Amino acid sequence: MAAAGAAVLLFRRLTPVLLLLLLLLLLTKSLLLTLLLLRLLLRLLLRLLLRLLLLLLLLLLLLLLLLLVLLLRLILALLAASG
Repeated sequence: MAAAGAAVLLFRRLTPVLLLLLLLLLLTKSLLLTLLLLRLLLRLLLRLLLRLLLLLLLLLLLLLLLLLVLLLRLILALLAASG
């Protein structure tokens, strides 16, 4: 849940920058400047995607840790019940 909240905050923070770059891209007459702005836009999008991927990976690791703890508690409960 926290990872999703962090992703939403990150997206909200980067959205005005991305919209400004798109507006500049549409208003630009120079091909070189357009290509440079497009390159910057793609870098920002890649950075956003990498952060979201890292957040998802962290969430997956936390879920795996939770499953491991639950499995360990189950094994300990079964050992206590049998012995």
